[in-house]
Amino acid sequence: MDTKLQQLESLMASRLIFGPESDREEGREAVRARWNRLRQAQVRLGVALFGPMREDGLSSRAVAHARNSGLGYASFAVAQ
Repeated sequence: MDTKLQQLESLMASRLIFGPESDREEGREAVRARWNRLRQAQVRLGVALFGPMREDGLSSRAVAHARNSGLGYASFAVAQ
């Protein structure tokens, strides 16, 4: 465990010495933007297919379907 902590300490110290890498930061921002676009598209698709989303992240239609099929809300929420 001591070796791992020393390695981590060295890694963190090297980041302070050399500073951030601009190309890595740009890549990180590009990935964040891509994931945000995917999340937004997923929400729009979910709303289009299942209706407005509730606060718990489930749609009213999906919960109604679970209740009508005998699953019940609790079973459906756990399955998510």
